[in-house]
Amino acid sequence: MNAALELTGVTKTFGGLTSLNDLNIEVPKGEILSIIGPNGAGKTTLFNIITGVYIPDQGDVKVAGKSIVGLRPDQVAGNGVARTFQNIRLFLNLTVEENLMAAMYGRTRSSLFDSVLQTPRARREDKEKRELALEVLSFFGTRLTGYRLQQPAYSLSYANRRRLEIARAMATGAHTLLLDEPAAGMNPAETQEIAQVISRLGSERDYTIVVIEHDMHVVEGISDRVIALDHGVEIAQGSFDHVATDPNVIEAYLGRGSAATK
Repeated sequence: MNAALELTGVTKTFGGLTSLNDLNIEVPKGEILSIIGPNGAGKTTLFNIITGVYIPDQGDVKVAGKSIVGLRPDQVAGNGVARTFQNIRLFLNLTVEENLMAAMYGRTRSSLFDSVLQTPRARREDKEKRELALEVLSFFGTRLTGYRLQQPAYSLSYANRRRLEIARAMATGAHTLLLDEPAAGMNPAETQEIAQVISRLGSERDYTIVVIEHDMHVVEGISDRVIALDHGVEIAQGSFDHVATDPNVIEAYLGRGSAATK
């Protein structure tokens, strides 16, 4: 059985700076994998390469056994990979429901002619999208449903905006979610709740999930496996406890000599 996501020998440089160097990662279906590392480790570059924002200088990226190198971001999404961003990117003036509807645009079968004239096909598809939007949003309980459904995104709390961004990724029909610092900017209670959401996405919805996260409490609570990067190179992988106590990881975060003092 093919891995949900596989990177082989991926290298990316920007001028004289190597952001990723011969990186190999295989993510089995249904796994929650956390990517950690200090700033500048190459984590966001990794997501940008997977989602088609960047093209690797060398190496290959496969989704369910199919190479996606060279595909546009929308084509990558069409192959079942969706992402969220460290800095939230919602349509703030659209409602919660409309944000979900917009995320499904790539799955539209109706033509422009259908949409303009509101043919039975267009109306039927619109109804299906609204039903799917409600089903996705129901995963988050009352946080994004009820009266909030018709609220503009700008009126939501920061934590609910984070939830909406994850919901929008789900609405694309993806099987693999890339979550870029989903707990960033949250207080401890909100952080715990978003960690529970991520765990439920794996256990209840069977998503394959790759998470970039700096909050080690979140990483410890959600991860099946952890990979640590430094300067674009994998320096450790395994369970959270194994990676968190690895001397190379301690050195990467705290500086040379720190591991020897532990």
